[in-house]
Amino acid sequence: MSTNTHRSTTNCLETLKQNGFRILSTDVNKHAKPIHDIDWSGKVAVVFGNEVSGISDTVRSISDESFYIPMAGFAESFNLSVACAVTVSTIASKRCLSDTPTPFEQDQIMLTWLLRSIRGSSEILERKGISVSDPDNPARLVQTTVRPTESDDDDESGGDVCGESD
Repeated sequence: MSTNTHRSTTNCLETLKQNGFRILSTDVNKHAKPIHDIDWSGKVAVVFGNEVSGISDTVRSISDESFYIPMAGFAESFNLSVACAVTVSTIASKRCLSDTPTPFEQDQIMLTWLLRSIRGSSEILERKGISVSDPDNPARLVQTTVRPTESDDDDESGGDVCGESD
């Protein structure tokens, strides 16, 4: 899994389409299908609208298909977290989700998120002896070990020599 930043929603959706994704959006319109009638196979990107105004007209025009989550009772919509949970649960029940990431892949996803979310994170890691070869794709961390040289035995000020290991 990777994350990317786009200048606009339109740019994001067009890039996804160019990469072979179908764009599905939550919407209540005459062409929208119940969530259970959607074909979730293949590469799919899902756009959720907000509770007040739903998706934008731009998203509506770019979407390949729209769906809704059938509801019982008097509620008019689910909040975003519930709509996401119901959608992911539906996709999982149809066995259309890719395999669960390995523990290593999960760590890489977490590390990527942390590096992009915490200001100065690369510098913090470097102070701890860990350098990131590419902060946008930290697939390879380099552990830096610090050891004094023979001439530094009596020097309390440092004089560290660094070596790298994978």
